[in-house]
Amino acid sequence: MWGSTPLYIGEIFSVVVRDLAGARKWYEERLGMRLSSEKVEDDSGLSGIALQFGRSGETIWLLQSDSEIAGDPDGGVRPMLYAKNLRKAREWILARGIRVDEMQQDSGGNEFFVFRDLDGNGIEVCREG
Repeated sequence: MWGSTPLYIGEIFSVVVRDLAGARKWYEERLGMRLSSEKVEDDSGLSGIALQFGRSGETIWLLQSDSEIAGDPDGGVRPMLYAKNLRKAREWILARGIRVDEMQQDSGGNEFFVFRDLDGNGIEVCREG
C-alpha cells in the first residue's frame, strides 16, 4: 500500500490489545504487516495472533485482554523494532498518521523513538546495532 517497510523485528514480542480484530487491521494497514501461520502459545492464557513483515521469520504477537494492561503506554519494558535508517523509519511511520514521539538518546548514546499503536501501547524503534 505504501511500499515496503523500513522496519524489522529482531525477536518475538507481544503487545496486549483490547480489540484483537481492530488491532490486527491497524497493524496490517498502518505498518504493512500480515498474518503469520505461527501458533501463539502465551503462558498468560490470552488469545492472540501472530503478525510479521513480509516473509520474515520473527513475529509480533497481539494478545487480547480487557484488563487495564491493554493499552498501557507506560507498562513495563516496551517492545522493540529495528530500522537501518532511523530517521527514514520515523518519517515513514509519521506519513501513515501514527503518533510518534521525538527522537531520543539513551545513556549509551543510542538513538531511538517511540510510536503508539491503536491502544496507546508504546513501541520503540532503534537503529540496528
